[in-house]
Amino acid sequence: MSGNHQIPQSSLRFSMKLLHLLGIPLFFHWTQLFVPLSILVYFLVYTTWENALLNLAVFSLLQIAIFIHQMVRVICGYCWQLKVRDIFFYPICGMTRLTRLSERPKHELMMYFYSDLFLILILTVLYAALLQLGFDLQQIQWSNPFPWTEVFWVRFFYLFLIYVFLNLTPAFPFDLAYILRAANSFYVGRQRSTLITGSLGTFLALLFMIIDLIWIQNGLLGALSIFLFIMNQHEILVANQFAEFRKPPIVGKGRPISMVSIEKIFDPDSKPIEPNFNGFTWNERTRIWIEWKNGEPVCGSAVLGD
Repeated sequence: MSGNHQIPQSSLRFSMKLLHLLGIPLFFHWTQLFVPLSILVYFLVYTTWENALLNLAVFSLLQIAIFIHQMVRVICGYCWQLKVRDIFFYPICGMTRLTRLSERPKHELMMYFYSDLFLILILTVLYAALLQLGFDLQQIQWSNPFPWTEVFWVRFFYLFLIYVFLNLTPAFPFDLAYILRAANSFYVGRQRSTLITGSLGTFLALLFMIIDLIWIQNGLLGALSIFLFIMNQHEILVANQFAEFRKPPIVGKGRPISMVSIEKIFDPDSKPIEPNFNGFTWNERTRIWIEWKNGEPVCGSAVLGD
């Protein structure tokens, strides 16, 4: 059976596919161009061109660190035979989409857990190295770019510290949210776990907005809150959409149904490795999500726009 559905694409819209790496499509959101341009203009207006270029270089190094983090996540995924469908890059994070949605995602949990351990390890090594070099981490100057080397690495350290902190925030698309969702799925199922985690992320987004409006008042935290609100609502909508796949269609009202042979929607590489698997796997050839119950394929669902 094949049903046609429209999954909301608000958080993924306006992304550009630039290249394939290891067979994985890499998408870059339009803000990847807007943010560095904003950094350059802002610091050119309020400081010097040397300082603007230095901050742009720091931000560029952070993007490389985010890319490496996503590649570590891919490697962790392959260790548990989790195939990565595609990766979306945003200025402050990356989002990895898998080809498997399990009701008991222990491998997904381990993938995010170990990739976060990698971040904490790199942060610790960077901190120790800067102290060993005698760099003063107590002072961070955003207007004076001299001495170049010390200021560059101190600024990068604090920017990378913020990135690690964000990944330990329980809000989609940051890692701790996926870890919490995976852990709770063992007890309440993937849909309800996504609702709980997404609601927590939405609450944090609203809290960040209030903090920005009342205390900080610089707009950066407010922009982050809007991003978090969109991403968490998107995750909830997608989880609800996949839950709809499992409901029997109502004649005359339900989703369009077409009967096809299982050979047309099922490939050997889309078969889950886990025994008695419950959930969905992605078939790249047919672009269909295959639903599994107790290790047996029961239907396929075509998701328009996904």
